[in-house]
Amino acid sequence: MVFCKLGKPYFLLVFTYYYYLCLWLCTSSIHVKAAKDTLKPGGSLNDSDELCSENGKYCMGFFQLQGDSTYLNIHSVNDDIWKVWIADRNQPVSHNKSGFLSFNRSGVLKLESKDMKPIVLYSPSPAEATINNNTMEAKLLDTGNFVVQQLNPNGSTKSVLWQSYDFPTDTLFPRMKLGVNHKTGHNWSLVTWFSDESPAPGPFKLEWEHKEGELIITRREQVIWKSGKLRHNRFVNIPEKYQHIYKYNVVSNHNEDYFTFTTTTEDPITWKLYSTGQLRATDGKDIARADKCYGNNNEGGCQKWQIPSCRQHRGDVFEGGKGYPPTHGKDISNETNTSYAISDCQASCWNNCSCVGFMSLYQNNDSGCIFFFGKSLENIFFLNGAGQYFNKLWPQHRKGTKNWKWISGAIATALLIICPAILYLAIKKRKHMLQDRRTERIQTEMQDLADDDGSASIKDLEDNLNKEHDLKVFSYASVVEATSNFSSENKLGKGGFGLVYKMLNWQKRFNIIEGISQGLLYLHKYSRLRIIHRDLKASNILLDENMNPKISDFGIARMFTQQESMVNTNRIVGTYGYMSPEYAMEGVFSTKSDVYSFGVLLLEIISGRRNTNFYDADNTINLVGHAWELWSGGVCHQLMDPSLNDTFVPDEVQRCIHVGLLCVEHYANHRPDMPDIISMLTNKSDAIAIPKRPAFYVGRHVFEGQTSNSEMLLPDFTNEISTSTEIEPS
Repeated sequence: MVFCKLGKPYFLLVFTYYYYLCLWLCTSSIHVKAAKDTLKPGGSLNDSDELCSENGKYCMGFFQLQGDSTYLNIHSVNDDIWKVWIADRNQPVSHNKSGFLSFNRSGVLKLESKDMKPIVLYSPSPAEATINNNTMEAKLLDTGNFVVQQLNPNGSTKSVLWQSYDFPTDTLFPRMKLGVNHKTGHNWSLVTWFSDESPAPGPFKLEWEHKEGELIITRREQVIWKSGKLRHNRFVNIPEKYQHIYKYNVVSNHNEDYFTFTTTTEDPITWKLYSTGQLRATDGKDIARADKCYGNNNEGGCQKWQIPSCRQHRGDVFEGGKGYPPTHGKDISNETNTSYAISDCQASCWNNCSCVGFMSLYQNNDSGCIFFFGKSLENIFFLNGAGQYFNKLWPQHRKGTKNWKWISGAIATALLIICPAILYLAIKKRKHMLQDRRTERIQTEMQDLADDDGSASIKDLEDNLNKEHDLKVFSYASVVEATSNFSSENKLGKGGFGLVYKMLNWQKRFNIIEGISQGLLYLHKYSRLRIIHRDLKASNILLDENMNPKISDFGIARMFTQQESMVNTNRIVGTYGYMSPEYAMEGVFSTKSDVYSFGVLLLEIISGRRNTNFYDADNTINLVGHAWELWSGGVCHQLMDPSLNDTFVPDEVQRCIHVGLLCVEHYANHRPDMPDIISMLTNKSDAIAIPKRPAFYVGRHVFEGQTSNSEMLLPDFTNEISTSTEIEPS
């Protein structure tokens, strides 16, 4: 051997070289194998391998759930937790049985495992049996569709023999059919997972009702939600603002009736039917909230069905969360039927007037039921991530309330209204008196100063005034000299936005508005975890040397998964004047809370005044209220900062004020989302909804020399406050 004639150092060098060469070759071969998207006749996919589409958007492989149960699935590369298609949801492969997908030379595509009957996905029909197998392939496409297709000699697709799109699970892709094939009797529909841990068919189903021309959601064959008929590319019971990106298509003939959709967005959007009955798009928009349908109302497409008279009260709902419900006692019963999903438990509890709550008996797979009867669970609170997950009934109508409770409640309510009202009037009157006295004195003294050219008298007046006022007095001559005879080049913008910069023209202000909106869009939608800032205000917007805005101070921000939409908290922190009403009063916050803060900030940038420092002697309202009054009076242009002069674009300013008022509407579900806000700000052709009366916040009124960090007067909110709040000062 040559190695034997070399010295030891040379031998080690050569050995190391060949070792890394072999390692690189092995790694490269593995990579090539993992990157394939096609199975040819005679090929197979084992439980440790994957097929990935040509551009790497989707991959197909095996994943494990519930102990040793293994499933063949297709998942998005960007979110491998979301399984968009499952081949063996009714018959999982045992993990220790080494399942594999085979495509044999007879053209049969099947899922196999030891000691298990093969699951045949595709077998050639008699008419297809004559096809040359060398022209067939099974391929995963970038659309998420797994197909068996016949190829032309040039490699293009001649015909699709079988596709996973014809056998959907809980996800609807663009151009995937919902409906029925009248020739074969095959039905295209979405069926939910049994639970988050079991992909077996669940109780909810999304179907196309071709006779009525509408989408329906059923639970155990009971229709609980309808989209309404399709007219002018719109469904009545799907939110109008979510439908502009969709183009619906309906095909009806003697062979088939089906519904499909496409999107105008760059990245295709899919619909997912959750195990709760909720239908949601991948952009976070709710298409249908069948989980809110209880059979006692027709709101949002919900349907009525026969339910006990005790459940006829609209507003009675189940609320879920983690906590410590009672686990034993005479008012608790179990249903051990493992075919019961959590929605079946809810339906059983809803149909029993004595039932006040329920939870899963086997929480590892959300099957079976535990019911709570008799005593209300209203006083058992959910905890933040602790305990077991259970659902309790929140009734709108509480029967049998004793008279003394009504009396005490009425007295408490009266005190809560009258006492703050008296205090508010006293503070308001006191402040008006002080303001009038200060204004009169300062005007008199400044007039005397302007008429007096003596430097000694000016110095004396400065000393006297500075002892009594926060106003620094300067001579007229010194002001003229400092400003170069009031040159516009040296004029500064108003304070309230952190550091004081030179005056910003309208284009710079609009660029700042657009930059802040883009930042919020990223936090709410495109970040891996959804982020709610909770303290968006002027001082938390930093500007770089090019006046580009940056959102800062995430000290009280909260992160969510893309499936979560809102959270309730008992400790409210934030900055007065920028908090949304539902957060300040009830502790409920969501992305719409940031939208409210953005609306306040938008009005501040336009007007050059702070919401909390704004004062109107006639109406005693804040900046938001002032903007609404001007809008209602048709003179919204008066809100604009006078220093803008002729640099502004009137239509653009009016559009920004319009959007700002939409953002500060009282109810969260009336406010637009950030994508809609950006569209309204940038697209002049977009139609904008008429804003409703916003949630007015009245500014603080305190006696001179007193401060208050935690008291707020909110005269426009008359609902009883049920949550103890703590508000941190700005």
